[in-house]
Parts: sequence; C-alpha cells; structure tokens
Amino acid sequence: MGFGSPRLDMCSLWGRISSAEDKTEQVKLTTEMRIHISQAKSFFERLHEQDPYKLTLYFDHEP
Repeated sequence: MGFGSPRLDMCSLWGRISSAEDKTEQVKLTTEMRIHISQAKSFFERLHEQDPYKLTLYFDHEP
C-alpha cells in the first residue's frame, strides 16, 4: 500500500479556460478568473484584519 502526492488543487475555471473552443470564450473565462482572484485576495485581506470591537462573519456563497 502506498500513498501518492495529491494532484494540484485547480480551480474549475482554469480547466474550462484551457479547454475553451474559441478565443471569445477564452477571453470571457479569463476575465471571470481575474475577478475571482481579485475577490479571493480581498476576502483574505479582510479576514486577517484585527479589530477587537468588531465581529465579522464571512460566508462562501459559491455553488
């Protein structure tokens, strides 16, 4: 019995971008990915903010 290393954790958008049929679809998906990455960075920056007088709750609403 052996355990191999896990596959890379790849967002589903990356797979869809690489398999897109036409350039228009690739551009659309790339734009969606940039928005997704921007939102993720913003989320993690806000998650690490320290304010002792504030209770912050975050929810992931992605399907």
